[in-house]
Amino acid sequence: MQSRRRAFNRRRDRKLRSGRDYERALAKVEELRGAKAGTPKGDCLDILATLIEAYETEHYPMDPPDPIEAIKFRMEQQGLTRKDWKRSWALGSVNRSAVMNAESTLTSKGQTTIPKDIRDRLRMKTGDRMTFTLMPDGTVLMPA
Repeated sequence: MQSRRRAFNRRRDRKLRSGRDYERALAKVEELRGAKAGTPKGDCLDILATLIEAYETEHYPMDPPDPIEAIKFRMEQQGLTRKDWKRSWALGSVNRSAVMNAESTLTSKGQTTIPKDIRDRLRMKTGDRMTFTLMPDGTVLMPA
């Protein structure tokens, strides 16, 4: 058993090549949980986390989120109901499944500003992080 551990430890900076490597890496992460950054154990934990993430990305890919499900998820996070949705978008007799559109200009530095109406409706504030998902049809989703 000891020799297997040493063999795995020597390979920790390589790609996880099998489910067995993946399981060993997960076990090692549990063993190292709480290791301080900048220590040999902390460095090992960082490497293993990177290897595990790469393995999971390759072997357990995730489909991009469904836009409607992303909106529902955000509403749930904020404790909003469908009634809140209708009220905040003030759609009245307009189709309530309509999605808001807004424009923004890209600067020469690759920066843009999210329009105020969208920031307000998503309750976004300075420092919030955003994820952009490019859909196969060219649509960009930004679940806030």
